[in-house]
Amino acid sequence: MRYFLNVLFLLAFLPAAAVKATPYAEYNFATGDIRIRYISGIGQMTIRSASGSLNPDIHSAPVELVPANSAKPSLAATLQALTISHRGKFTFTSLTIRGAFLPGTPVEDVSYFDTYQTTTIRRGMVVEVPEPTAIATIGMSMGGLMAFRRR
Repeated sequence: MRYFLNVLFLLAFLPAAAVKATPYAEYNFATGDIRIRYISGIGQMTIRSASGSLNPDIHSAPVELVPANSAKPSLAATLQALTISHRGKFTFTSLTIRGAFLPGTPVEDVSYFDTYQTTTIRRGMVVEVPEPTAIATIGMSMGGLMAFRRR
């Protein structure tokens, strides 16, 4: 019976894993870092701050790409918007900008837009990266639930 449930679970969620992921941004409140994932094939994107909390030294901020040997995009910034573009389409799947925002900028102030197929503008999803203590708390509660279930 347990084997049957595992196979059923895999068959139910396997097609969802094959679908191309939607681009989204992860924002770290404590450091102001932003990572945008699953952006291969997009030509341009914009990161915005409603209150103008982009780092004034954004031009010198380190940019990390995955894969690392990808061609670096060009950055054009004001205090409210950072536009990231590339001739053609992005060949990298993940882009990280260290210190893009001033540390402590609330996640509600951060927005992300991209152009897909050069015509449609989509508002990307921005998620806040949880603190390590929150992850540890979730892990301990899961362990407690498992121990409680064994009794």
